[in-house]
Amino acid sequence: MADIVKRITARPIQLADKIIKEADFACSYKQECADIKCKTQHLGDLLRQVARANNVCERPARVIIDDTEKNLDKTLRLVFKCQANRLLRMFIIISPEAIRNFSQPIEFSLSDVSWLLHISTPGTYKCYEGLEFPPVAANQPALCLIWELIATLYCGTVDDRADAAATLLEMARKCERYRGCIIEEGGMPPLLKLAREDRVEGQQSAIRAIRLLNGDAEC
Repeated sequence: MADIVKRITARPIQLADKIIKEADFACSYKQECADIKCKTQHLGDLLRQVARANNVCERPARVIIDDTEKNLDKTLRLVFKCQANRLLRMFIIISPEAIRNFSQPIEFSLSDVSWLLHISTPGTYKCYEGLEFPPVAANQPALCLIWELIATLYCGTVDDRADAAATLLEMARKCERYRGCIIEEGGMPPLLKLAREDRVEGQQSAIRAIRLLNGDAEC
């Protein structure tokens, strides 16, 4: 998993470094570009932390890093437009809306990537600006919760893993859509691992969740 994360974060890190460099050459909207540079430096640092982490969950990492790459691409194009000299600015139009929302993509990615670090390294990293759910999953809070619970099964404490298994069990009981989502997002392997451990904490919840996910309606 560590190799996959390093690979998928490579281009976003390169884009972040490019934005930081190019923002210094802005001929217009210099203050906005300076603000973008500062926020992108922070984002680049977070991406490097993700690349070095050992317990990053693949499913949310792929979604968040892909979205971050798109946001960085969009921001770099806007920074390039701000470099146009007076003559070229006659032919390059930057809409007022684009300027008002200049830093929004980077701010979204800051929240997304910090949340990814938060769930992957429990107890050592706080969510950016205290957001409970990342912007990338704003319209899918259940998916975000499933990602967090699966991450807890991989790297949480004994008590936290037991609680995560119990919560996944309850979600699986609620509706078929949640059951499908837990399977699709990779919940089975950590549940199986927990069910095979000697510790009693969480073992029964894990076993019942596995049975339910395998179609046993009596759980």
